[in-house]
Formats: sequence, C-alpha cells, structure tokens
Amino acid sequence: MPSRKAAKRVELEGIEECVEKALGVVKDLRRVVRSLPRVNENGSSECPDAKELYAEKENLEGELQGQLRPLHEHLHALDDEIQRCKNNLAVITAREQQLNSDRVRDHFSQAEVELATRYKLCAKARDKVEQVIEEATAALREAGAKQFPGGAGDACAVAPQSPERDEEVDDLFHIDLGRKLRRTAAGELRWE
Repeated sequence: MPSRKAAKRVELEGIEECVEKALGVVKDLRRVVRSLPRVNENGSSECPDAKELYAEKENLEGELQGQLRPLHEHLHALDDEIQRCKNNLAVITAREQQLNSDRVRDHFSQAEVELATRYKLCAKARDKVEQVIEEATAALREAGAKQFPGGAGDACAVAPQSPERDEEVDDLFHIDLGRKLRRTAAGELRWE
C-alpha cells in the first residue's frame, strides 16, 4: 500500500523554481570559471584578485552541489507522478469501455484528458530536470578542472578540495541507486 507521502501530488511550480535557481547558479559558475586568471604553481598571478575569484568559484561549486540533491528528489517525485498518471489512465480507459451511460462516459473522458495533460506536463518537467542535472554536472566538472595551486581556501577561508569532497560529489551524481544519466542516440536523456 503506498504511503501518504508517495500519494502526494507533485507541485510543478516548486520544481520550476528549483530548476531556475540551479540554472542561475550554473550560469554564474560558468561565468566565473571563464574569468579565472592564470596562476602559476606557487599561487602568484598578474591578477591581484585571483585568490578571491577562485574562492568565489569554490563557493559556487558548493552551492551548485547543494542544488543537485533537490533536483534528484524532484526527478524521483516526477517519476512517481508519471507512473501514477499512467496507472490511472489505464484504469480509466479500461473502465470507460465498460460503461453504458453516455453521461458517465463523458466524465471518464474528461478525467482521461486531464490525466493525459498532467502526464505530459510531468514528462516535460522531468526532461527539464534531467537536462539541468546534466548541465550542472558538466559545469562542476569544468570548474573542478581549474584549481588554485595550493588551494584557494588557505587564504580565502574556503575548504580545499579533498578526496572526501570528491566522494560527496560522486554520491550526488549517483543518488539514483547507482544509475547514470546518459544521452541516447536520439538525443534524449535517460537513466541507465
């Protein structure tokens, strides 16, 4: 028997807000990464603000990593909602065929249209969430490739990169029971 939490209807507006917030952080992170100055091995640069720029990059990385967990939660909730819509559509379609009253059949038809619309909206939102997760993952990888020598965190009060932090990032990318997000030959994003 499904729990009350699983039966709760997904609020698409909240998901859209989360997606927009994550996209904003992705945009900011990519902007900062593009503007990072060159720094030699001992940490010196022609840019006097190099350490601060690298610290800002690290802060944005942390913020974006924090956005991934809600995105994955929304993805799971959308999967559940899509499955609920499919199941309800199957029941309505099967029952509608058995009805004798045109009036009742019209109500079933209306419910079928509403469920089909909800299904399409959830599927579209799910695709958008998958796309944002992929974009966030790519932005984090791009940002991870540019590190301040010796760690910007020493001078800027930002935690330096560590193997534990890398494992946390990997965990965020593999929340979905070890499945990975892949692009199909048709260009669609799917979990494998």
